[in-house]
Parts: sequence; structure tokens; C-alpha cells
Amino acid sequence: MGNLGPALIVMTAVAIAPKYFVPLATQTYEPPSAYMHLHAITAVLWMLIFAFQAWLVTQARRDLHRMIGYFAFCVAVLNVISGVVVQLDILPTSADDFSNVVASGFRLFHSTPAFVLFLI
Repeated sequence: MGNLGPALIVMTAVAIAPKYFVPLATQTYEPPSAYMHLHAITAVLWMLIFAFQAWLVTQARRDLHRMIGYFAFCVAVLNVISGVVVQLDILPTSADDFSNVVASGFRLFHSTPAFVLFLI
């Protein structure tokens, strides 16, 4: 499998832990959006599928790799959709707060080009 899959899982866990996993475990987590749990679950699932897919190829299980690939695509799409919904959910409520509107727009669309490039 190499080191990329496990490294991405560790980096994702380290990045998410302080703001999501630790508060969730200590029951102090207050989600900014009702859809945050769906987004977090699909993000973690995506990383696990990525590592598992790489391992399947090293085991010459391309048949299972292809079958899981369809599920992985659905998880990726659901992750992007839930991420957009979370961002729309936490957009500023006041239109006169221009800096927040610009920042929210950036947050909403900054990863779209990377996702499109990944799918190509």
C-alpha cells in the first residue's frame, strides 16, 4: 500500500481531532451545522476507502477495487455536497458584513477546483 494512504489518514485525524473528535468525545462539541456529522463521517470514510483501495490493488484484487470504486465515488459526492451545505448553513446572516460574505464565499469554493481535478 505504500505510505501515502496511512499518512493521509493520520494527517486527517490530526487535523480534525482538536475541533471535532476531542470535543465529541468529551461531549462539548456544538456543531456549527446540523450536517456537520454527515460531512465528518463521509470525510473519514473517504480517507479509509482511499487507503483500502490502494491495498486492494497491491493484493491484485482489482475486481473488488472496481466495485468499491463506485461506492467511493458516491461517498466523495456526498462529502462535497454535505460540505457545501455546511458552508451555506454557516454563512453570515447579515448581508452588510462584507468581509464575512467574502470569507464565506472563499471557504465555500476554494476546494472545488481540486475536487474537479481529482475527478479528471
